[in-house]
Formats: sequence, C-alpha cells, structure tokens
Amino acid sequence: MLVAPLAAPVAYTLWELVVALFMGGTKDHDLLLVMASVLMVSFALVTLASYIAALLFALPLVLWLRSRGALTIVYVCVGSAVAGLITGAAFPAILGFGWRWVFQFSAYGVFLGLLSGVSLCFVAGITTRPSGRRTGAA
Repeated sequence: MLVAPLAAPVAYTLWELVVALFMGGTKDHDLLLVMASVLMVSFALVTLASYIAALLFALPLVLWLRSRGALTIVYVCVGSAVAGLITGAAFPAILGFGWRWVFQFSAYGVFLGLLSGVSLCFVAGITTRPSGRRTGAA
C-alpha cells in the first residue's frame, strides 16, 4: 500500500518530461532548468495528492472489500479510477487553478488512479478471483 501510490507521480512526471522534450524543443539551457524545477514541483504535488487519495479512498475500499471477501483486481481498479476522478477534480480547485482545468485534471486523475490500482494489485498479489476469505467479525 505504500509503494503503489508512487506509480502515479512517476508516470505523470515521465509523461510531462516526454511532452516537454519532444513537443517543446528544449535546446536552451535555461529552459531545461525551468523544466527540471517544474517537474520536481509537479512530482511533489502529484505524490502528495496520490498518498492523500490512497489514505482517504483506496485503503478504506481495500479493507472493506477484504472484509466482504470480494477483493479482486476489477473492484480495486474501478475504485482507484473513481478515487482518481475525485482527486483530479479537486486538485485544480485546491491549487487555485480555476474550474476550467477540472476536466483535464479529472482525466489525468482517472488514468493515474487506474495505474495506481493496477500497481497495488500487482504488488499485493490481488487476482481476478476473490479469495473468499473474510476477516473481522461476520
């Protein structure tokens, strides 16, 4: 649960780096320094948002699914995508970017949430079939 939220900031930072290098033409040394600082800030912000979303949404979802005996990759990934949608929609409002960025950040959030859900399932060994084991008082 501690490693999976890092998939989102790493993927986002790599995406921004690829876009900046191949679309922006970074021949200028000053532009490379600015890009590096922007990437560090975006990595820090996306990491913070990713861990907050994991604590608020993913952890309760995984614990609830495990207690019901329904912990599967499908439920975790759908829940992670919804958590990413909510986090992505809240991100521009919290940072003061305005409401015109909500759709774009929501789309990023769905993708990054899904990526975090897949990485969580991979790291935790969650499969497509539920184990059927219930934990807690039934």
